[in-house]
Amino acid sequence: MDASGLAPLKRALISVSDKTGLAERAAKLADAGVELLSTGGTLQALRDAGLEARDVSSVTEYPEMMDGRVKTLHPRIHGGLLARRDNEDDLAAMAEHGIPQIDLLVVNLYPFEETARSGADIDACIQKIDVGGPAMIRAAAKNHNHVAVCTDMRDLDKVLEVMAEHHGQTTLAMRRHLAGKAFARTAAYDSAIAARFEPEREVRFSTYAAWWIRSSIQDYVLRNWSIVRTGTTSSHKTLFFNLRRIRAMINDINGGEISPENRAKTAKALRVPEKDVDAMASRLAASDRSLNAPFTEDGEGEWQDLLEDDRPAPEEAVMQSHDAEKRGQWLYEAMESLTDREKLIIAERKLGEEVVTLESLGERLGISKERVRQIEHQALTKLKKSLTNRFGDPEEAGLI
Repeated sequence: MDASGLAPLKRALISVSDKTGLAERAAKLADAGVELLSTGGTLQALRDAGLEARDVSSVTEYPEMMDGRVKTLHPRIHGGLLARRDNEDDLAAMAEHGIPQIDLLVVNLYPFEETARSGADIDACIQKIDVGGPAMIRAAAKNHNHVAVCTDMRDLDKVLEVMAEHHGQTTLAMRRHLAGKAFARTAAYDSAIAARFEPEREVRFSTYAAWWIRSSIQDYVLRNWSIVRTGTTSSHKTLFFNLRRIRAMINDINGGEISPENRAKTAKALRVPEKDVDAMASRLAASDRSLNAPFTEDGEGEWQDLLEDDRPAPEEAVMQSHDAEKRGQWLYEAMESLTDREKLIIAERKLGEEVVTLESLGERLGISKERVRQIEHQALTKLKKSLTNRFGDPEEAGLI
């Protein structure tokens, strides 16, 4: 990588489970002068498409083994992904051990999620756990200062576009963006695997802990009735501290609903209204259900098994936040194609919390509201064209 953040792309390692669009995109890489390395079924697919591709085994000098479980887990592959091109020691190690520089990694993982969702048994799911793929993805993403990584075949289109703009080189901004997507993908993949092995993991610790925090707060309130502001009357406090004692004295020991006769006796003894006696008796008789209490007669399940947190998983939240940030950046860049008047109209009509009326904008700009509508339509057309030229259909991409 030079001072501008540009890095040459001369060699790509491609190993994909989903081969949709593989031949067309790999052909464009080859046309750009990129050497292709590959493995197994991907290698065969590339050769069937008439492309020249080098077998990874010729680099590692080890054959694929154990039904393909071991093929890319080798220093000559991971060294090629992890080597820092601006580090003399790394370059010397590459030269000494015959490690080829790998500038682009294209990997989509074994379809574990789909297999798990299909209801397959645990053994079938285990066979779909990708090991080498995530290891290479993390290596390439870690070294994104020098290496580009694609976990979605469609990202290759952007790589090819950037290469065409920068004479066969990739930009640091693009590589960093792809690295973020790569780490999010491996995080989601590992989460899916963990969930299959331990389904109860669906109940997150934060949800479970919230119950105990709430319980502790309630316990504190009850133990510190006189200093915690609760909005209760003095009769409530008298009942809270004395009701159980009075009920025991009058031999009312069932602890549940209080009889009319005993309610009257208690009210008289404590000099409180009978309705307050009823309310406090009900309150003290109730109890929080233990999360570990069984909810079936056979004791198979516990109440905590039914807890659910509907919020996005952490990896989903990161991906959503990242995607929202990128969409905002792309829209901002597209807005630069507009005139100042068009920017103002779009900002007021589409980007603000409250929509400004056409009439109001017309008065501010000294034009008719119909003219404002025409300019707005013209500006939206420009935005859509700008985004389409860059990303394809912006509506399908969730940009507008």
